[in-house]
Amino acid sequence: MTTNVTREQFLQALRDHPEWRDEIRAQILGEELMRLPVAFQTFVVSQEQLNARQDELNSEMPDSSDHQLQFNQEVLRRFDNIDRLLDRTATDTSWLKNLSIEYRAERDAFAICLAAGCELIRVLTKAEVNQMAGRL
Repeated sequence: MTTNVTREQFLQALRDHPEWRDEIRAQILGEELMRLPVAFQTFVVSQEQLNARQDELNSEMPDSSDHQLQFNQEVLRRFDNIDRLLDRTATDTSWLKNLSIEYRAERDAFAICLAAGCELIRVLTKAEVNQMAGRL
């Protein structure tokens, strides 16, 4: 037996019997699409929990710009320390430079005297100079 129902009659029957809607939906959409609202709600709850945890973690993390500023300040402090060490090293080694100049003057005393038109009789050693200074 076949019954011809117009579209308007079908829609009116759905309005008159709202309980039929779920059955019709299940027939048209299939099981997988019918489960979609529940699956989506589960996803929403899970995402809200994840967002809350991420917000918590973000609040525990230092601000990256503050962290970068602290890092830059530490690098500058270390460079300042290196500069001070280099300055001190330059000062501490100045005696070594003077010693080198004295050594070259003693070593080249003969050539220096000849260039100055002098006659070199003899170059005293440091020990001899110290001994002479001790007698005075």
